Amino acid sequence: MKNILMKFLNVYWLRPETALWRTLDVEAMKNFNFVAPSLDLGCGDGTFSFIRGGGSYKDNFDVYFDVGHLDEYWNNKDVYDSYNGQTEKREVVEKKEDYILDMGLDHKDNLMKKAENLGLYRQFIKADANKRLPFEDESFQSVFSNIVYWLDRPENTFKEIYRILKKDGICCVMLPNTAFLEASFYYSLYEKGGRKEFEFLKMLDRGRMSDNVKMVNSYEGWKNIIENGGFKIEDCIPYLSKSLIQIWDIGLRPIFPLLKKMTAQIEENSLMEIKKEWVELFMKIGYPIIENDKLLACDKEFCFFCFILRKK
Repeated sequence: MKNILMKFLNVYWLRPETALWRTLDVEAMKNFNFVAPSLDLGCGDGTFSFIRGGGSYKDNFDVYFDVGHLDEYWNNKDVYDSYNGQTEKREVVEKKEDYILDMGLDHKDNLMKKAENLGLYRQFIKADANKRLPFEDESFQSVFSNIVYWLDRPENTFKEIYRILKKDGICCVMLPNTAFLEASFYYSLYEKGGRKEFEFLKMLDRGRMSDNVKMVNSYEGWKNIIENGGFKIEDCIPYLSKSLIQIWDIGLRPIFPLLKKMTAQIEENSLMEIKKEWVELFMKIGYPIIENDKLLACDKEFCFFCFILRKK
C-alpha cells in the first residue's frame, strides 16, 4: 500500500485526505481483475484506474493543473470539471499502466479529455448513467464502478450492468454503509441532528452528502438490491473506518482554493522542493492511518463495502 499511497499523494498532494481514501479503494479491490472487453463506468479523469493499474505520473504533475471556477468553490461548483489544455502541454505519464481498458464512460466531457492523455482507455463514451446504458446486451466481460450510489436509482443501475455483462461476467462496485452518513459532520450534526448552530457545515459539505450521495444502505440492504438485479455476490470487503472518513470529511478541503492560488505563484523548481517535503510529511502521517484502518474501525464501523459480483 505504501507505493500506491505515494502515487496518489503525488497527484492529490493539496488534498491528501483523498489519497488516503483512494489507496484503501485499491486495497479493497485487490482481488478484482479486469477481463476484456472491460468497462469503467464513471471513469472521471481516469486517475484512479490509471494508478490502480500500475501507472504513475511524473513528479511535476498533479490533478490541479486543469481546475477552474475557484471563485465559485463555495457555491458547490465542481472545480475539476474544467479543461484548459494544460495537461496536453505536459508529459504527464512516468510509467504506463499494466493493462488497457476497452471503454470509459462518464457524463462530463472535461474529465474524459483529461483521461485521454493517459492512454488507459481504447474508447470513451459520454452518457448519463441514470438512463439506459448505451451498450448492447452482453457487451462486456468485466465492469468497475464507483458511482452507483451517486445515481438516482441504484437498483435500476444494477439491472443495467447485469444486462450489458456477458454470461459469467464479473463486476466490482464500491457502496456506502449507513455508517458513512453518521461519520459526516454535516449529516450527524446538522441534517440529522437539527442543530442550527452547525448550519455553517452546509458550506463545508458543498453538496456532497445533501446532493450527491443518493443511497446508503446496510449490507443486507445492498445484498437485496444486488441479488434482485440478478447477481451472485462472490465477495464483500468492508473498509474505510469512521475515523478515516471524518479525516476525509474536512481534511484540507476548506483551504484548497487558497492553496491552489498560493502554489500558482511559486516558481516550479521551488514548488517541486516544497511538494517533495509535503508528500514526505503526509506519508509519515497518512500511511500509519491507512495501515491501521481496521483497528480504527474496531472491526464493526466500516463505512464502505467493496462488492465483487458475478452474473449468474
